[in-house]
This record gives sequence, C-alpha cells and structure tokens, in this order.
Amino acid sequence: MPLPAPGAAVGRRSVAAIEQGGTQVGEDYDLPEVDNLALRARRAEDGYLDRMRATYTGGVDGWIDDGLAFTRPRGFDLAAIRVPMSVWYGVQDVLGPRAHPEYLLTVILSAQRRELRGGHVLHDVDLDAVYRWLCPQ
Repeated sequence: MPLPAPGAAVGRRSVAAIEQGGTQVGEDYDLPEVDNLALRARRAEDGYLDRMRATYTGGVDGWIDDGLAFTRPRGFDLAAIRVPMSVWYGVQDVLGPRAHPEYLLTVILSAQRRELRGGHVLHDVDLDAVYRWLCPQ
C-alpha cells in the first residue's frame, strides 16, 4: 500500500475546517484582518466548498514543492530576464515571505514593483489589475 503524501494530513485538516465553517488557514497563523475577512467572504461564493475540496483533498504537496523551489537553483539566470516583468505582493501578506519579492526585484532589473493593498488573498480589484497588466488593451 502506498504511503500518503506528506501534505495529505494538512489537506484533510483544511477541508475539515472549511466544512465546519472555518477557513483553510490554520488557527496558528496570525493572518491580518484583511485576509480573514476575504476568506470568510469567499465562503458565500457559489461552488466555494467544492473548489476547496478539490484544492485540498489530495494534500498540499504542490504548495510544499513551491516552498522548496525558493531554496534551489532555477536552472536559468534570473538576471538575464529582459522582457517586461512585474512582481506582485500584498503589503500585509504573512504567508508569502517579503524577502522573496524583494530578492526578485533586486535581481531582475526589468521587473516592476506592484504592491497590492491587502494580504495574501487577492480581491477582485487586485485580480483585475493583474489581468490588465497581463493583457493590456
């Protein structure tokens, strides 16, 4: 019998918390109020529970892989990037380390800083800004 994925237990706890009316972020995280409000507001969206089950039921190994990727060579020189680029982050984000966007902005000279007013959870206004940057009219 195969062993469960390392992030499976975290995924199960996230789904259970959502099903019980909470959020997928553990209570041990000191989220800014802007993120707590956004997570609670999302609960009212059509299909929210189904999306969260699909997101977390298999575990969080993809998220773990992303975290590990910050610590390893990328296989190319970031400083060689010359195309238009932007680095977006929430000024109140406690889930994404601030050192990462700061590092990218010092290494990728073509990158534009894009601060979002909130935390980790993007609001529609923020998503619209990202989409406008990606697909200018």
